[in-house]
Amino acid sequence: MAAVSLLRRLCAALAFAIIAASFTLPALADVTSTGVTSAAVTSAASRVTKRANEARRLLPSAKARQLGETASVAAGNWTGADTTSHSGCTDSSGDTSSSGDTSSSGDTNGGDGGSNGSSGADVAAILEEHNKARQEVGVPDLAWDEGLALAAQQWAAELASNGCNLEHGGADGLGQNLYWKAPVQLNSAEDRAAVQSWVAEKEDWTYSAVPEGCADGKQCGHYTQVVWRDTTHVGCAAAQCADGGGMWVCDYSPQGNMIGSTPY
Repeated sequence: MAAVSLLRRLCAALAFAIIAASFTLPALADVTSTGVTSAAVTSAASRVTKRANEARRLLPSAKARQLGETASVAAGNWTGADTTSHSGCTDSSGDTSSSGDTSSSGDTNGGDGGSNGSSGADVAAILEEHNKARQEVGVPDLAWDEGLALAAQQWAAELASNGCNLEHGGADGLGQNLYWKAPVQLNSAEDRAAVQSWVAEKEDWTYSAVPEGCADGKQCGHYTQVVWRDTTHVGCAAAQCADGGGMWVCDYSPQGNMIGSTPY
C-alpha cells in the first residue's frame, strides 16, 4: 500500500509540473511580447513628446493671433555641476527670419533706446533688468560679454531655423535662460519684458539651496540664475520666428543653479 501511495503522489507531482509548465511558457512568451511592445511604445512616446512640444508652441501662438492677444512662454529646469538646465536655461524659440537674417532683439528699438551689442540686443536694458534684481538681494552687478552674446545669437538662430521650439543648447558649461513670445516685434521694451518674466519667478521661490524652494508646479530656475552670486557675465540675443513670435536667449558665465548650492 505504501508503494501505491508513493506512486500516486509521484504521478500527481508530475501532472502538476506539466500543468505549471503549460502556464509558464505562455508567460515567458508574454514577457518577450511585452519587450517588443515596450520598444514600440518608447518610440511612439518619443514622437508624441516631440509633437507635444510643437503643439505647446503653436497653440498659444495660433490662439494669440486669433484673439489678438499675446502669449508668452518661459521654461527651464534645474542644473547640476555637469549640466546646463534650470540654471538660466529658458527654452524659447529663436530665429533666423524667413529672409535668412538673424534678428537679434533690437532690429527695431522701441521703448528706451539703449546701446546695442553685436547681437542686436539692447545691452543697457538687459543689464539694467538683471542688475536691478541682483541689487535687491545684494549680489554684484553682471557685466556684458560679447562672446556670450554671440553664442546666444547663434543658438537663437538655430532655434528659429528649426521651428522655434523651446530647447536648451549651444555652448557647453554656460547657464541659459530662454523666453518665447508671440506675436511680438523685437525691440528694447521686449528685451526688458523677457528678463522681467524670469525675475517674476521670485514670487514663487523661498530662499533655499537648489533645487528646493520653488512652489509646487512653478518654475524658479530662471530667477535663481539671474541672481546667482558666482555668475559674473551675461550675453543675450533674440530672433524672429517665422510665425511672428520671438525667441530670447541669454547665456551666463559661470553658470548658476548648481545643485545643493544657494544662489547668494
